[in-house]
Amino acid sequence: MLRKPHIFFNPFYAGGTVRPRLVAPGPETKQAARDVRLILETFAQYIGQPQSEAYKALNTLRQQKVGVEDKRWQGLVHLIGKEYIDAEMQSPLSPQEVRKEVFERAAVLHPLNLESRSHLLLQIASEWGCTPAEIEHSLYADLADRKILQSFEVPTPEAVLSRYNLAQAQGLLYWARRLTITLRRTEPFQVKYLFKHIKRLRLMHDVRGNPELGYEISLDGPISLHRASTHYGADLAQLLPALPHIQDWSFSASLEHKGKSFTWTSSPSQFPSYSHYLPPNNYDSPVELAFANAWAKLDTPWSMLRELEVIDLGSTVLIPDFVLENPTANPSRVSLEIVGYFNQAYFERKYSKLLRSPHPALILAISRKFREFAPLLEQLPCPVVWYSTEVSARSVLQVLGQLPQSEAI
Repeated sequence: MLRKPHIFFNPFYAGGTVRPRLVAPGPETKQAARDVRLILETFAQYIGQPQSEAYKALNTLRQQKVGVEDKRWQGLVHLIGKEYIDAEMQSPLSPQEVRKEVFERAAVLHPLNLESRSHLLLQIASEWGCTPAEIEHSLYADLADRKILQSFEVPTPEAVLSRYNLAQAQGLLYWARRLTITLRRTEPFQVKYLFKHIKRLRLMHDVRGNPELGYEISLDGPISLHRASTHYGADLAQLLPALPHIQDWSFSASLEHKGKSFTWTSSPSQFPSYSHYLPPNNYDSPVELAFANAWAKLDTPWSMLRELEVIDLGSTVLIPDFVLENPTANPSRVSLEIVGYFNQAYFERKYSKLLRSPHPALILAISRKFREFAPLLEQLPCPVVWYSTEVSARSVLQVLGQLPQSEAI
Protein backbone atom coordinates (compact mmCIF):
# COMPACT_ATOMS: atom_id res chain seq x y z
CA MET A 1 0.00 0.00 0.00
CA LEU A 2 0.95 3.65 -0.36
CA ARG A 3 1.23 6.35 2.28
CA LYS A 4 -0.91 9.49 2.34
CA PRO A 5 1.76 11.70 0.67
CA HIS A 6 1.81 9.31 -2.32
CA ILE A 7 -1.95 9.52 -3.00
CA PHE A 8 -3.30 11.74 -5.79
CA PHE A 9 -6.54 13.24 -4.48
CA ASN A 10 -8.44 14.48 -7.56
CA PRO A 11 -11.56 16.34 -6.38
CA PHE A 12 -14.26 17.75 -8.63
CA TYR A 13 -15.46 20.65 -6.51
CA ALA A 14 -18.51 21.48 -8.65
CA GLY A 15 -20.10 18.08 -8.15
CA GLY A 16 -18.53 17.26 -4.82
CA THR A 17 -17.11 14.02 -6.20
CA VAL A 18 -13.67 12.48 -6.27
CA ARG A 19 -11.97 9.57 -7.98
CA PRO A 20 -8.51 8.01 -7.79
CA ARG A 21 -5.94 9.21 -10.27
CA LEU A 22 -4.70 6.07 -11.99
CA VAL A 23 -1.84 5.80 -14.46
CA ALA A 24 -3.60 6.45 -17.76
CA PRO A 25 -3.13 4.18 -20.79
CA GLY A 26 -0.86 5.51 -23.51
CA PRO A 27 2.13 7.84 -23.04
CA GLU A 28 1.68 8.07 -19.26
CA THR A 29 1.80 4.28 -18.89
CA LYS A 30 4.88 4.07 -21.13
CA GLN A 31 6.72 6.66 -19.03
CA ALA A 32 5.64 5.02 -15.77
CA ALA A 33 6.81 1.62 -17.08
CA ARG A 34 10.24 3.11 -17.85
CA ASP A 35 10.38 4.48 -14.31
CA VAL A 36 9.48 1.05 -12.88
CA ARG A 37 12.24 -0.66 -14.88
CA LEU A 38 14.78 1.93 -13.71
CA ILE A 39 13.73 1.54 -10.06
CA LEU A 40 13.95 -2.26 -10.26
CA GLU A 41 17.37 -2.10 -11.97
CA THR A 42 18.64 0.23 -9.23
CA PHE A 43 17.48 -2.08 -6.45
CA ALA A 44 19.14 -5.00 -8.27
CA GLN A 45 22.47 -3.13 -8.42
CA TYR A 46 22.56 -2.92 -4.62
CA ILE A 47 21.84 -6.57 -3.79
CA GLY A 48 24.14 -7.54 -0.94
CA GLN A 49 24.39 -3.95 0.32
CA PRO A 50 22.38 -1.99 2.93
CA GLN A 51 19.04 -0.99 1.46
CA SER A 52 19.65 2.62 2.53
CA GLU A 53 22.27 2.82 -0.23
CA ALA A 54 19.68 1.83 -2.83
CA TYR A 55 17.25 4.48 -1.58
CA LYS A 56 19.98 7.13 -1.69
CA ALA A 57 20.72 6.21 -5.31
CA LEU A 58 17.02 6.31 -6.19
CA ASN A 59 16.68 9.75 -4.60
CA THR A 60 19.64 10.98 -6.65
CA LEU A 61 18.04 9.59 -9.81
CA ARG A 62 14.78 11.37 -8.98
CA GLN A 63 16.61 14.68 -8.71
CA GLN A 64 18.47 14.11 -11.98
CA LYS A 65 15.52 12.98 -14.09
CA VAL A 66 13.86 15.66 -16.18
CA GLY A 67 10.08 15.56 -16.44
CA VAL A 68 9.59 12.83 -13.86
CA GLU A 69 6.41 13.19 -11.83
CA ASP A 70 7.90 13.43 -8.36
CA LYS A 71 4.92 12.14 -6.37
CA ARG A 72 4.42 9.15 -8.67
CA TRP A 73 8.15 8.31 -8.60
CA GLN A 74 8.23 8.35 -4.81
CA GLY A 75 5.06 6.25 -4.68
CA LEU A 76 6.52 3.66 -7.05
CA VAL A 77 9.77 3.50 -5.06
CA HIS A 78 7.83 2.99 -1.83
CA LEU A 79 5.52 0.35 -3.33
CA ILE A 80 8.31 -1.63 -4.99
CA GLY A 81 10.46 -1.46 -1.86
CA LYS A 82 7.66 -2.71 0.38
CA GLU A 83 5.96 -5.28 -1.86
CA TYR A 84 8.65 -6.73 -4.12
CA ILE A 85 12.04 -6.27 -2.44
CA ASP A 86 13.44 -8.41 0.37
CA ALA A 87 15.90 -7.11 2.94
CA GLU A 88 17.27 -9.13 5.84
CA MET A 89 19.27 -8.37 8.94
CA GLN A 90 22.75 -9.84 8.70
CA SER A 91 24.69 -9.77 11.92
CA PRO A 92 27.08 -12.22 13.60
CA LEU A 93 25.72 -11.12 16.99
CA SER A 94 22.36 -10.18 18.47
CA PRO A 95 21.95 -6.39 18.05
CA GLN A 96 19.76 -6.22 21.16
CA GLU A 97 22.38 -7.96 23.31
CA VAL A 98 25.21 -5.88 21.84
CA ARG A 99 23.35 -2.61 22.52
CA LYS A 100 22.56 -3.64 26.09
CA GLU A 101 26.20 -4.49 26.79
CA VAL A 102 27.63 -1.41 25.08
CA PHE A 103 25.16 1.10 26.53
CA GLU A 104 25.38 -0.20 30.10
CA ARG A 105 29.16 -0.08 30.10
CA ALA A 106 29.32 3.22 28.22
CA ALA A 107 27.07 4.86 30.82
CA VAL A 108 29.74 4.26 33.47
CA LEU A 109 32.39 5.90 31.26
CA HIS A 110 30.25 8.88 30.20
CA PRO A 111 31.17 11.11 28.49
CA LEU A 112 32.91 9.01 25.85
CA ASN A 113 35.47 10.31 23.37
CA LEU A 114 36.82 8.53 20.32
CA GLU A 115 39.67 6.94 22.27
CA SER A 116 37.53 5.66 25.17
CA ARG A 117 34.86 4.44 22.73
CA SER A 118 37.40 2.45 20.70
CA HIS A 119 38.86 1.01 23.88
CA LEU A 120 35.38 -0.04 25.09
CA LEU A 121 34.53 -1.81 21.80
CA LEU A 122 37.93 -3.55 21.84
CA GLN A 123 37.39 -4.70 25.42
CA ILE A 124 33.90 -6.09 24.71
CA ALA A 125 35.10 -7.78 21.51
CA SER A 126 37.91 -9.46 23.41
CA GLU A 127 35.49 -10.79 26.02
CA TRP A 128 32.98 -11.98 23.39
CA GLY A 129 35.57 -13.60 21.15
CA CYS A 130 34.95 -11.39 18.10
CA THR A 131 36.39 -8.27 16.48
CA PRO A 132 35.56 -4.63 17.31
CA ALA A 133 34.27 -4.29 13.73
CA GLU A 134 31.72 -7.04 14.39
CA ILE A 135 30.57 -5.26 17.55
CA GLU A 136 30.30 -2.00 15.57
CA HIS A 137 28.37 -3.66 12.74
CA SER A 138 25.97 -5.50 15.03
CA LEU A 139 25.13 -2.45 17.13
CA TYR A 140 22.40 -1.22 14.76
CA ALA A 141 22.20 -4.06 12.23
CA ASP A 142 18.47 -4.56 12.89
CA LEU A 143 17.48 -1.04 11.82
CA ALA A 144 15.55 -0.95 8.54
CA ASP A 145 18.12 1.05 6.59
CA ARG A 146 20.94 -1.28 7.69
CA LYS A 147 19.21 -4.43 6.44
CA ILE A 148 20.85 -6.10 3.46
CA LEU A 149 19.07 -6.32 0.11
CA GLN A 150 18.45 -9.89 -1.05
CA SER A 151 17.99 -11.22 -4.56
CA PHE A 152 14.37 -10.95 -5.66
CA GLU A 153 12.08 -12.11 -8.42
CA VAL A 154 11.76 -9.17 -10.78
CA PRO A 155 8.10 -8.34 -11.52
CA THR A 156 6.96 -6.98 -14.86
CA PRO A 157 6.29 -3.23 -15.12
CA GLU A 158 2.69 -4.11 -15.98
CA ALA A 159 2.27 -6.03 -12.71
CA VAL A 160 3.77 -3.19 -10.68
CA LEU A 161 1.57 -0.55 -12.33
CA SER A 162 -1.53 -2.68 -11.76
CA ARG A 163 -0.61 -2.90 -8.08
CA TYR A 164 0.12 0.84 -8.04
CA ASN A 165 -3.28 1.73 -9.51
CA LEU A 166 -4.99 -0.47 -6.93
CA ALA A 167 -2.96 1.20 -4.18
CA GLN A 168 -4.06 4.64 -5.41
CA ALA A 169 -7.69 3.54 -5.14
CA GLN A 170 -7.07 2.09 -1.68
CA GLY A 171 -5.46 5.32 -0.54
CA LEU A 172 -8.62 7.38 -0.97
CA LEU A 173 -10.15 5.50 1.95
CA TYR A 174 -7.63 7.12 4.30
CA TRP A 175 -10.08 10.06 4.21
CA ALA A 176 -13.30 8.00 4.38
CA ARG A 177 -16.12 8.70 6.79
CA ARG A 178 -18.20 5.80 5.53
CA LEU A 179 -18.04 3.11 2.86
CA THR A 180 -21.23 1.44 1.67
CA ILE A 181 -20.91 -1.67 -0.50
CA THR A 182 -23.92 -3.05 -2.38
CA LEU A 183 -23.88 -6.69 -3.51
CA ARG A 184 -26.30 -7.94 -6.18
CA ARG A 185 -26.70 -11.36 -7.81
CA THR A 186 -23.49 -12.49 -6.19
CA GLU A 187 -22.51 -16.11 -5.66
CA PRO A 188 -22.82 -17.09 -1.97
CA PHE A 189 -19.19 -18.14 -1.65
CA GLN A 190 -18.14 -14.74 -3.00
CA VAL A 191 -20.25 -12.90 -0.43
CA LYS A 192 -18.82 -15.09 2.30
CA TYR A 193 -15.35 -14.31 0.96
CA LEU A 194 -15.99 -10.58 1.41
CA PHE A 195 -17.32 -11.06 4.93
CA LYS A 196 -14.27 -13.16 5.75
CA HIS A 197 -12.06 -10.18 4.94
CA ILE A 198 -14.33 -7.79 6.86
CA LYS A 199 -14.02 -9.99 9.93
CA ARG A 200 -10.28 -10.52 9.42
CA LEU A 201 -9.73 -6.76 9.37
CA ARG A 202 -12.10 -6.24 12.34
CA LEU A 203 -13.99 -3.48 10.53
CA MET A 204 -17.01 -1.87 12.17
CA HIS A 205 -20.00 -2.64 9.98
CA ASP A 206 -23.76 -3.01 9.65
CA VAL A 207 -25.52 -5.41 7.26
CA ARG A 208 -28.95 -5.24 5.64
CA GLY A 209 -30.60 -7.41 3.00
CA ASN A 210 -31.14 -11.03 2.07
CA PRO A 211 -29.97 -13.56 -0.56
CA GLU A 212 -32.82 -12.68 -2.96
CA LEU A 213 -32.44 -8.89 -2.99
CA GLY A 214 -28.75 -8.66 -2.17
CA TYR A 215 -26.89 -7.03 0.68
CA GLU A 216 -25.90 -3.54 1.70
CA ILE A 217 -22.83 -3.41 3.93
CA SER A 218 -22.05 -0.11 5.65
CA LEU A 219 -18.56 0.25 7.09
CA ASP A 220 -17.35 3.03 9.34
CA GLY A 221 -14.35 4.94 8.01
CA PRO A 222 -11.39 6.36 9.94
CA ILE A 223 -12.84 9.90 9.86
CA SER A 224 -15.97 8.67 11.67
CA LEU A 225 -13.96 7.69 14.74
CA HIS A 226 -13.66 10.03 17.73
CA ARG A 227 -10.05 10.51 16.67
CA ALA A 228 -9.09 9.75 13.08
CA SER A 229 -7.02 6.56 13.01
CA THR A 230 -4.40 5.96 10.35
CA HIS A 231 -4.27 2.27 11.28
CA TYR A 232 -8.03 1.83 10.89
CA GLY A 233 -7.92 3.67 7.55
CA ALA A 234 -5.25 1.25 6.35
CA ASP A 235 -7.36 -1.70 7.51
CA LEU A 236 -10.41 -0.38 5.64
CA ALA A 237 -8.29 0.13 2.52
CA GLN A 238 -7.16 -3.50 2.72
CA LEU A 239 -10.74 -4.58 2.02
CA LEU A 240 -10.72 -3.21 -1.53
CA PRO A 241 -8.48 -5.91 -3.13
CA ALA A 242 -11.24 -8.42 -2.32
CA LEU A 243 -13.71 -6.64 -4.63
CA PRO A 244 -12.21 -7.70 -8.01
CA HIS A 245 -12.97 -11.31 -7.02
CA ILE A 246 -16.68 -10.54 -6.58
CA GLN A 247 -19.17 -10.67 -9.41
CA ASP A 248 -21.65 -7.80 -9.05
CA TRP A 249 -21.06 -4.92 -6.67
CA SER A 250 -20.92 -1.17 -6.34
CA PHE A 251 -19.87 1.15 -3.57
CA SER A 252 -20.21 4.71 -2.41
CA ALA A 253 -17.67 6.28 -0.08
CA SER A 254 -18.15 9.59 1.71
CA LEU A 255 -14.79 11.32 2.16
CA GLU A 256 -13.54 14.41 3.95
CA HIS A 257 -10.41 16.17 2.74
CA LYS A 258 -9.12 19.52 4.00
CA GLY A 259 -12.48 20.41 5.52
CA LYS A 260 -14.53 19.59 2.39
CA SER A 261 -16.85 16.63 1.78
CA PHE A 262 -16.67 14.45 -1.33
CA THR A 263 -18.29 11.30 -2.65
CA TRP A 264 -16.49 8.50 -4.48
CA THR A 265 -18.59 5.92 -6.30
CA SER A 266 -17.27 2.90 -8.13
CA SER A 267 -18.22 -0.43 -9.70
CA PRO A 268 -16.37 -3.26 -11.50
CA SER A 269 -16.21 -1.30 -14.77
CA GLN A 270 -14.53 1.68 -13.05
CA PHE A 271 -12.35 -0.08 -10.50
CA PRO A 272 -8.89 -1.64 -11.09
CA SER A 273 -9.37 -5.27 -12.07
CA TYR A 274 -6.09 -6.37 -10.47
CA SER A 275 -5.96 -8.04 -7.06
CA HIS A 276 -3.05 -9.64 -5.21
CA TYR A 277 -5.49 -11.52 -2.96
CA LEU A 278 -6.15 -15.20 -3.61
CA PRO A 279 -9.59 -15.77 -5.17
CA PRO A 280 -12.37 -17.37 -3.11
CA ASN A 281 -13.00 -21.10 -3.09
CA ASN A 282 -16.36 -22.84 -3.04
CA TYR A 283 -15.29 -24.49 0.21
CA ASP A 284 -13.18 -22.81 2.87
CA SER A 285 -11.74 -26.02 4.31
CA PRO A 286 -11.33 -29.77 3.67
CA VAL A 287 -13.88 -30.36 6.45
CA GLU A 288 -16.54 -28.47 4.49
CA LEU A 289 -15.69 -30.32 1.27
CA ALA A 290 -15.80 -33.72 3.01
CA PHE A 291 -19.20 -32.93 4.51
CA ALA A 292 -20.60 -31.83 1.15
CA ASN A 293 -19.41 -35.06 -0.48
CA ALA A 294 -20.83 -37.19 2.35
CA TRP A 295 -24.19 -35.41 2.24
CA ALA A 296 -24.49 -36.00 -1.50
CA LYS A 297 -24.37 -39.77 -0.85
CA LEU A 298 -27.29 -39.74 1.61
CA ASP A 299 -30.78 -40.78 0.60
CA THR A 300 -32.70 -37.90 2.19
CA PRO A 301 -35.33 -35.30 1.25
CA TRP A 302 -33.06 -32.65 2.73
CA SER A 303 -31.19 -30.75 0.01
CA MET A 304 -27.83 -29.17 0.75
CA LEU A 305 -27.64 -25.64 -0.65
CA ARG A 306 -24.70 -23.31 -0.99
CA GLU A 307 -27.04 -20.37 -0.58
CA LEU A 308 -26.06 -17.49 1.61
CA GLU A 309 -27.55 -16.91 5.02
CA VAL A 310 -26.35 -13.85 6.90
CA ILE A 311 -27.50 -13.87 10.51
CA ASP A 312 -27.14 -10.31 11.80
CA LEU A 313 -26.08 -10.37 15.45
CA GLY A 314 -25.56 -6.65 15.85
CA SER A 315 -21.84 -6.03 16.26
CA THR A 316 -21.04 -9.11 14.17
CA VAL A 317 -22.63 -11.48 11.69
CA LEU A 318 -22.86 -15.25 11.56
CA ILE A 319 -22.52 -16.73 8.07
CA PRO A 320 -23.29 -20.46 8.19
CA ASP A 321 -21.45 -22.75 5.83
CA PHE A 322 -24.50 -24.62 4.51
CA VAL A 323 -28.26 -24.32 4.24
CA LEU A 324 -30.27 -27.57 4.47
CA GLU A 325 -33.76 -27.42 2.97
CA ASN A 326 -36.77 -29.74 3.02
CA PRO A 327 -40.11 -28.17 1.96
CA THR A 328 -42.10 -30.85 3.81
CA ALA A 329 -40.32 -30.39 7.14
CA ASN A 330 -40.85 -27.84 9.89
CA PRO A 331 -38.52 -26.01 10.04
CA SER A 332 -37.98 -26.26 6.29
CA ARG A 333 -34.62 -24.43 6.21
CA VAL A 334 -31.83 -25.07 8.69
CA SER A 335 -28.37 -23.49 8.69
CA LEU A 336 -25.23 -25.45 9.51
CA GLU A 337 -22.11 -23.71 10.83
CA ILE A 338 -18.87 -25.71 11.03
CA VAL A 339 -16.61 -24.32 13.76
CA GLY A 340 -12.96 -25.31 13.55
CA TYR A 341 -11.60 -22.94 16.22
CA PHE A 342 -13.17 -21.91 19.48
CA ASN A 343 -12.44 -20.22 22.81
CA GLN A 344 -14.38 -18.41 25.49
CA ALA A 345 -13.66 -14.95 24.07
CA TYR A 346 -15.00 -16.07 20.70
CA PHE A 347 -18.12 -17.40 22.39
CA GLU A 348 -18.70 -14.11 24.20
CA ARG A 349 -18.08 -12.06 21.08
CA LYS A 350 -20.19 -14.10 18.70
CA TYR A 351 -22.29 -17.06 19.75
CA SER A 352 -23.52 -15.64 23.06
CA LYS A 353 -25.46 -13.08 21.00
CA LEU A 354 -27.72 -15.91 19.85
CA LEU A 355 -29.14 -15.91 23.39
CA ARG A 356 -30.73 -12.50 22.91
CA SER A 357 -31.13 -12.18 19.14
CA PRO A 358 -33.83 -13.51 16.80
CA HIS A 359 -32.26 -16.38 14.91
CA PRO A 360 -33.22 -19.01 12.35
CA ALA A 361 -32.92 -22.75 12.91
CA LEU A 362 -29.24 -23.44 13.34
CA ILE A 363 -26.94 -26.41 13.98
CA LEU A 364 -23.35 -25.95 15.14
CA ALA A 365 -20.73 -28.58 14.27
CA ILE A 366 -17.74 -28.11 16.57
CA SER A 367 -14.41 -29.90 16.75
CA ARG A 368 -13.98 -32.30 19.68
CA LYS A 369 -10.78 -30.44 20.54
CA PHE A 370 -13.04 -27.94 22.26
CA ARG A 371 -15.18 -30.29 24.37
CA GLU A 372 -14.07 -28.36 27.45
CA PHE A 373 -16.45 -25.60 26.33
CA ALA A 374 -19.46 -27.92 26.29
CA PRO A 375 -21.05 -26.23 29.36
CA LEU A 376 -20.91 -22.89 27.57
CA LEU A 377 -22.42 -24.30 24.39
CA GLU A 378 -25.24 -25.98 26.29
CA GLN A 379 -26.58 -22.48 26.99
CA LEU A 380 -27.28 -21.91 23.30
CA PRO A 381 -30.75 -22.48 21.84
CA CYS A 382 -29.32 -24.63 19.03
CA PRO A 383 -27.98 -28.20 18.93
CA VAL A 384 -24.28 -29.04 18.69
CA VAL A 385 -22.79 -31.89 16.65
CA TRP A 386 -19.27 -32.81 17.73
CA TYR A 387 -16.75 -34.05 15.16
CA SER A 388 -13.16 -35.31 15.12
CA THR A 389 -11.78 -34.99 11.60
CA GLU A 390 -15.01 -34.93 9.56
CA VAL A 391 -18.56 -33.84 10.30
CA SER A 392 -20.84 -36.88 10.21
CA ALA A 393 -23.58 -36.29 7.65
CA ARG A 394 -25.75 -38.94 9.35
CA SER A 395 -25.39 -37.20 12.73
CA VAL A 396 -26.55 -33.92 11.22
CA LEU A 397 -29.46 -35.70 9.54
CA GLN A 398 -30.45 -37.21 12.88
CA VAL A 399 -30.41 -33.78 14.55
CA LEU A 400 -32.60 -32.37 11.77
CA GLY A 401 -35.28 -34.88 12.70
CA GLN A 402 -35.14 -33.79 16.34
CA LEU A 403 -35.51 -30.02 15.88
CA PRO A 404 -38.65 -28.68 17.57
CA GLN A 405 -41.23 -27.07 15.30
CA SER A 406 -41.06 -23.89 17.32
CA GLU A 407 -37.70 -23.16 15.64
CA ALA A 408 -39.28 -22.80 12.21
CA ILE A 409 -38.30 -19.74 10.25
